[in-house]
Amino acid sequence: QLSDDDGSISPPSSAGSESDSVSDGEDEEIAKILSMQEKVQSAIKEVHEFAKYLGMDPEKDSKMLWIAVEAMSAPLPAGWQEYTTPDGQVYFYNKLKDTTQWEHPMDEYHRQLYKKIREGGGTMPKSREAGGGGGGKAPADKKKRRHIFQPQHSESFG
Repeated sequence: QLSDDDGSISPPSSAGSESDSVSDGEDEEIAKILSMQEKVQSAIKEVHEFAKYLGMDPEKDSKMLWIAVEAMSAPLPAGWQEYTTPDGQVYFYNKLKDTTQWEHPMDEYHRQLYKKIREGGGTMPKSREAGGGGGGKAPADKKKRRHIFQPQHSESFG
């Protein structure tokens, strides 16, 4: 360490030395960890926001946040297709009934599931009671949900 004119201590300059490459490697590792932490925090925030969208209180209902996670990745039921308007809004078309709606067709199911469990009328799956992940993967041919929120509109596209 070297002392500058003002009395502060600065590290020795050793451009290209092995200690720099270790330091650079450590910096890269720290950057990766910080990036991962930001992604995790962003995902947690998205789950909490979606839980609120479903009518949940993320703090009080923390043991039921799995419902929000499942809802966020719910595949479309048979006969449903996802479309996007020219201005980027996602909507859903039921080709069997020839109707459209703004909300993912499984959102109401997940709202009711939450209410039923909260009110004691339903049972939480054993894998959830023990804190396990539970739940299987959606079939590969089902379209996965890629968005979080839908505008709340009552009209339909015809």
